[in-house]
Amino acid sequence: MTLADAIHQRLLGIEPLVAAVGKRIHWGWLPDRAELPCVTLLMVGQTSMNGAAGPTGTKQCRLQVDVWARRPSEARTIADAIEAALGGWSREAAPKISPISPLDRSEEVETPEGGGDPLTRISQDFSVWIYQAVA
Repeated sequence: MTLADAIHQRLLGIEPLVAAVGKRIHWGWLPDRAELPCVTLLMVGQTSMNGAAGPTGTKQCRLQVDVWARRPSEARTIADAIEAALGGWSREAAPKISPISPLDRSEEVETPEGGGDPLTRISQDFSVWIYQAVA
């Protein structure tokens, strides 16, 4: 299982989140004509740790989670559920994940390209440390 799979699986196991967005949790950018509300996930940074003998198998990743909704209150409720689901979560099975730390949270209103109703976007960044065996 990859880090992306583990995070996706974790979020799909959180009942309040699934009740709000169903399975509309996408990796990458917001799909065209995406049904709202939805969530996008993006790994925006990754640093591999090395020791004197070379790679250690430890990586620090920065995960960006964006909530997209028509109403600010709806976006905030979903963002709170995500922060509760990921903040402090860890995993012992491969890939081993240290407790995830929330870093930043911002809220903005965006107008879709070509016009249309404005969208509320809440962006949350999380620090994720993973440990994998080095071959």
